[in-house]
Amino acid sequence: MFTKKRFILKRNTIEIFLLFVIFLFFFLIGSKNTYAACSYYTGCGYTFGGCIENLKGWCYDNEYACNYQGTDLCCGCGSCQPCNPCSGNYQSSNNGCTATSVTCSQYRECGNCPSCGQTTSTCYPVKYTVTNDGNGGTCSPASNSVCYGSASPALSCSRTGYTLTSYSVTSGSCGGTFNSSTGVCSSVTQNMTIQANWAINYYTISALGNGGTCTPASQSISHGSASGMVTCTRSGYDFTGFTIDPSGNCGGTFNSSTGACNSVVGNFSITAQWQLANQAPTTPTTPYCMGTTNPTNITTQTPYFSAIFNDPDTGNTGNYYEIEVNTNSSFTGTVMWDSGSQSMAATAIGSRSPDIYYDGSTLGWSGTTYYWRIRFWDNGGLVSPWSAVQNFTMHSNNAPTAPTGLQTELATNPVQVTDTTPEFRAIFQDPNTGDTGTQYEIEVNTNSSFTGTVMWDSGLQNMTSTPIGSYSPEISYNGTTLTLNGATYYWRIRFVDNYGYVGAWSATANFQMNNIPTATNPKTNGQTNPPKVPMTPYFTAVFNDADTSATGTHYEVEVNTASNFAGTVMWDSGQTAHSPAIPNGGTSSNITYGGSALSSGVLYYWRIRFWDNAGTPSNWSTTSNFRTTTPPSSPTGLLVDGQTNPTGLSTFTPPFSAIHNDLNGDSATYYEIEVNSSSAFNGTVMWDTGKTSTSVNNKSRSPNYIYAGTPLTGSGTTYYWRIRFWDVDDNTGAWSATATFRDSLFHFYLNGLQMNGIRLD
Repeated sequence: MFTKKRFILKRNTIEIFLLFVIFLFFFLIGSKNTYAACSYYTGCGYTFGGCIENLKGWCYDNEYACNYQGTDLCCGCGSCQPCNPCSGNYQSSNNGCTATSVTCSQYRECGNCPSCGQTTSTCYPVKYTVTNDGNGGTCSPASNSVCYGSASPALSCSRTGYTLTSYSVTSGSCGGTFNSSTGVCSSVTQNMTIQANWAINYYTISALGNGGTCTPASQSISHGSASGMVTCTRSGYDFTGFTIDPSGNCGGTFNSSTGACNSVVGNFSITAQWQLANQAPTTPTTPYCMGTTNPTNITTQTPYFSAIFNDPDTGNTGNYYEIEVNTNSSFTGTVMWDSGSQSMAATAIGSRSPDIYYDGSTLGWSGTTYYWRIRFWDNGGLVSPWSAVQNFTMHSNNAPTAPTGLQTELATNPVQVTDTTPEFRAIFQDPNTGDTGTQYEIEVNTNSSFTGTVMWDSGLQNMTSTPIGSYSPEISYNGTTLTLNGATYYWRIRFVDNYGYVGAWSATANFQMNNIPTATNPKTNGQTNPPKVPMTPYFTAVFNDADTSATGTHYEVEVNTASNFAGTVMWDSGQTAHSPAIPNGGTSSNITYGGSALSSGVLYYWRIRFWDNAGTPSNWSTTSNFRTTTPPSSPTGLLVDGQTNPTGLSTFTPPFSAIHNDLNGDSATYYEIEVNSSSAFNGTVMWDTGKTSTSVNNKSRSPNYIYAGTPLTGSGTTYYWRIRFWDVDDNTGAWSATATFRDSLFHFYLNGLQMNGIRLD
């Protein structure tokens, strides 16, 4: 019961509160504060600021009712706002377009308020760009600037090999009417692109038979494409090619054989060309051998032939021949030569051919008769019948016999040949009295059977006429290059007599090329690269040669300051005779140095080469060296009492030592030490050992030499000292650099140390 009362009380309170809120709301919107609040905003649509009215018609006279999203609003109109006529498609600045007067309406802040007047200004239409797209061609101009509302200019576009079909708008739009034939937009209202559209051209190629017929007679070919091959025929005529009319439009290459053009760019015609069909040549006439008919006593192995060319076609020439030579007149015997079809100098009708030389098997002598015939081909490739059969009879003489007395370099089968183009000769032999040798042939081979490498085959070559029993002229080798490598080569020779008879080959001869000697085991004063030699050393080396009979007859020695012999030339002996000759494998005699004066202690480089008894020089020996004698160098590493320049000593009789240096590698046999009160060693002499015996290896430290001079007293004086050595040859070495020591003993202070009652301070 208590709870229910509390609930009723609470409910009544809420209802009273809601009534209060509703009353307050109507009070506020009915007051003048509503207009003041609404007039602050521009336009309708605001749902705050106390502007909402639940019913239309409740606005004041100077307010305007509007509706926003189904809610009645009451708003003030606000002040009158200006407008800009030169906006959008117009601008206020003069851009060259025609000026126009433009009016716009002013407005209130609230969108539903009535207008409040107009503004009028002089404006200029905006310019828009009209782009002209050639689409593979070109348009002039490429673009236009057009004032708003004006018409674009007519287009002028071109494209080689194409015909214009229309224009179209590909971007933007025409605000008026677009003419697809001229590309004109009657009213341009925005940027736009106009494109040219094309159709490829086709051309006609006509083929004129010129008395014949051609297939195809015409062709239709698109621009830039290739035309096809044309075939033409005419009875009794040979086709020779096509010509193209002078104004023909073949933009590429015209093939006069096929009539094809690889790039057609216009109409044109081609015309077939003809000549009367070729006829075969007729039989050759007046065939000659050696310039006559059926000659006898032929004295050459290469007779020549000719005949007159005949042809029924005026202007033809004979361009090829064929000759057959046989042992039988029916050409069923041994074929000595069949030239086959061979070219020759063009021969006019009724003219004699060039002389054609025999090039078949070796012809026999002793009156042998051979039969021959000839035929020709004309310039059209047609062949004539064979000529009448002719013959020739060979000379009855005998061929030369085998040459004798073969010599190379005027010697029989010589060795150690040094000439890489040696000369050959032999004695001409022939059984026929009065004959002479007029030609030769030489073969040189790596094998005595002449089945190895062919070094030279001279072929038949002319030579000075040589009587029977006489030596031929010397014939220089002219084959593959020979080298001095000790190789043995084999050779033979044959001669041809004055009648052209080829003789028999000689017996086989040979010659051996010389080997290049070598110089080995070079020594100076009997040593290899000695560290010490006198100022006039001597040299030796071993002479070697693959030719066992070879000896060394000359030498050359070079001495230089540089190992590559590009330094100072101390001596070049030049090619100098060695007497007696050095036996193969033997050592030369002592070759005493004979160049510029050598300097003491310098390292020199030398090499040697020999000449053999055939006059061939060896390569240089390996490079050797020697150093001339020199006194010891300055000692280094000077120590007193085991220290460098000590400022105190552990004893008044300190030890001295140093490192012995000698470029010749000699040991030291004597030493001398000087101690002085002056660094110039002109003061008080404290100690001078004089030349005292010792033994110190090169690059080694000497024994300790105990001080034995004027007694040291601990005076604190600084003394100067130096040392030098003598080598095994009693050469006096250079003094060392000056070193020092202080006449003072080191002191050790042990303060507070007491030992059995003794205190050491």
